Amino acid sequence: MEKNQHMKVFFADLMKEIDDKAEGYLSTVRTMSPEKRTDFLSAIQKLFSKSREFGDDKVQLAMQTYEMVYTSINKLKFGKIASPLNL
Repeated sequence: MEKNQHMKVFFADLMKEIDDKAEGYLSTVRTMSPEKRTDFLSAIQKLFSKSREFGDDKVQLAMQTYEMVYTSINKLKFGKIASPLNL
């Protein structure tokens, strides 16, 4: 399985896990003790943090890919290297 496909599957699984946790929380919140509510919400928050980190990694990868393609195009066009982020 290619890396991009693996990332898509991982992210989809993570989002499904968040949805399931949130649904479980909402369906049982009225019968939970305050400690159990806190634990449940902490677990959901950790999943969201993991999701955000994963999203940040994807953005970094996209920026690196863009810069690599831009640099390669400039090498072919002009025979020099210019960073798109420093223009």
